[in-house]
Amino acid sequence: MARNNSEVEVIFKAQNKDFNDAMKGMNQETKKLRQEMKLQEEQMKLNATDSEKLQAKLQNLSQQYAVAQRATQATAEHLQRAKELYGENSTVVAKLESKLRSQQITEQQLANSIKQTSESLKQARDAEQERTSETAKAAQKLKELKGQEEQLQSSLSKLNAQYELQKATLGENASEIEKLRLKIDNLGEQHTVAASKVQNYQKQLDQAKQQYGENASEIQRYETQLIQARTAEQQLQNQLSATNRSLQEQENATKQLKTFFDATETSVDHFANALGNNLTNAIRNGTATARQLEQAIQIIGREALGSEADIEKLQRSLRSIDDGNSLQQVRNDLRDLSREAERASHSFKELDIGLENILGGLMAGGGISGAIEQALDTSKLKTKIDVSFEVPASSKKSVEEAVRGLEAYGVDVEEALEGTRRQWALNQTVSDKANASIVKGAGAIASAYAGIDFTELIQEANEIGNELGITSDTALGLTNRLLKIGFPPEQLDIIAEYGGQLTRAGYNAEEVQAIMEAGVDTGTWN
Repeated sequence: MARNNSEVEVIFKAQNKDFNDAMKGMNQETKKLRQEMKLQEEQMKLNATDSEKLQAKLQNLSQQYAVAQRATQATAEHLQRAKELYGENSTVVAKLESKLRSQQITEQQLANSIKQTSESLKQARDAEQERTSETAKAAQKLKELKGQEEQLQSSLSKLNAQYELQKATLGENASEIEKLRLKIDNLGEQHTVAASKVQNYQKQLDQAKQQYGENASEIQRYETQLIQARTAEQQLQNQLSATNRSLQEQENATKQLKTFFDATETSVDHFANALGNNLTNAIRNGTATARQLEQAIQIIGREALGSEADIEKLQRSLRSIDDGNSLQQVRNDLRDLSREAERASHSFKELDIGLENILGGLMAGGGISGAIEQALDTSKLKTKIDVSFEVPASSKKSVEEAVRGLEAYGVDVEEALEGTRRQWALNQTVSDKANASIVKGAGAIASAYAGIDFTELIQEANEIGNELGITSDTALGLTNRLLKIGFPPEQLDIIAEYGGQLTRAGYNAEEVQAIMEAGVDTGTWN
């Protein structure tokens, strides 16, 4: 039965109210879900993984999609009822069809978001799984590298033990050349292990960055470990080079002395009285050091050729064998040197009477030749200070006293002059008293430890001070402390070089000293 318009309006009004109430409830539900998603995003922003964030988003979108589906279904059903009441072409039906299309668009947008989020979630999970796998691999590799590190340390300990055994096997009567060659072999093996440790620590650092991240606090420990390993390797390289030089000097001095004995058809026994028992026995047994052999050449040269013999010319002649000169040529050189020494001796004797009253007490102290030499040395020293030192006239007396004071420590005058000149040149704003104090301290250290060049020590003290941001006096104290506990004297340049690296890495002077001391304590420089 056909309904009249009034009845249709009443029925649709009731249906439309139910529809609007239902849509209002679903809209509120959707609004609540969106708010919850925003809140969840903020809560997870700083402390959740990408996959956790996407999983939460996907779950919320799925809930919104379910609501959208219900809304679309409700709209479609309401539209169908309107068509039954008003017909296909009514205004009411047209409005509901538009509303249905909007609802379908919303539903499809949510479906697209769900699909995109699902794909992003899969990618995030794959990436996290890959990172987890890489981290696990890095951790495993780091573990393997630490195992290799332990093996390298064991190898180093074994090398040291073997070296001590080999030294004991050689015995006290081993020649100096044998000892040096054994030391070179051991240092070469130690350096090989040290180079492997550097490579190992570099790999550990790379793996640690993969495991912990570039800026993790753990990384600094690995960086420090690598710096220390590089320091140890460089020190061994320096020590190896120094020992090779010592061997070369030893072989050269031994060859020079042998050349002298061959040229003069003598032996060490001919000069035993001049050399003394200890030096004679050391030369005879091959245990004399290069410095002792140099000393022996000077003593033997003056004993054989005369007290005024030119030792430098003697040594040049002995070395000329290496350039192809014959033993006969060396004999000719020795004869000429002997005649020169004799003429010089006669010249000094002729001066005795003329200088006797002038020199007075100096003659009694060391003979006329010694007095002349001392007077000339004093004059030369003042002249050299005037020429080579760019200091005020008021400072020259302090400089001369500083140089003279070094004689008490056995520092050669020329070396003392150069080291003192360098100290004043590098510290022009410092008082003469402060410079003199540093020179004196350096002289004491140079005399206390074999192998330290006084001038080099002055230079290194200033460089250490500049690199570590401390005074030269403090730098000298730091150097002395390290030398006392066993730091190799021939490797002082390491302190400034690697101390500077550690300072730039953020360590202060006390920490740098502690790291250096730790290197000595662990036997790096044994």
